[in-house]
Amino acid sequence: MAKLQISMDDALKTAAEKVIAELGLTPEAAITVLYKQIVEHGKIPFPIEQTEKSKLAGNVQRLSEDLPVRRLDTDEKIKKWMMEEE
Repeated sequence: MAKLQISMDDALKTAAEKVIAELGLTPEAAITVLYKQIVEHGKIPFPIEQTEKSKLAGNVQRLSEDLPVRRLDTDEKIKKWMMEEE
């Protein structure tokens, strides 16, 4: 039998294992079900898509890559930046 070892966020693990337990499964059983569905259908058995929010965040990230970066690490710098005209 093969072993599967992964790392993930502790809060995510805890929240997922709570739901898995409520379904009457163990984490191992839930992962086995997922793998069986992947094999049976030849794909992840649920849609994996970006939300509109993540698409917008990605667009902002791409558009801002070439902008100059300025540290606003003091109240004075923030006030000065806020008072600047475009």
